[in-house]
Amino acid sequence: MGLAEDIENKYKVLNGFEKLIAINIVVFILIRIFSFLFQYDFISLFVLPENLNEIIIMPWTLITHMFIHDSLSHVLFNMLFLYYSSTIFLNIFSLKKGLSVYFM
Repeated sequence: MGLAEDIENKYKVLNGFEKLIAINIVVFILIRIFSFLFQYDFISLFVLPENLNEIIIMPWTLITHMFIHDSLSHVLFNMLFLYYSSTIFLNIFSLKKGLSVYFM
């Protein structure tokens, strides 16, 4: 089996919150790589603007801000909290309700 198939098989067995954690970590790494390579602050394109009137110009930030983290400790502690709180949440509610709460 190739590396891509291994990753795909591991990704299939994750629940929705574990997939969100994986996506958050991948986005964090990609943003850091692109910021380093192009010497540009790509984070500013994805965070919520300070002036809420700018949301009209950048509507994607309503979703993308949830996947942006400022530092390694920020992403680490947020993902640890998400993992443990989602484990508790999923014992009580369904995955669909949990993801609805996450995106609200």
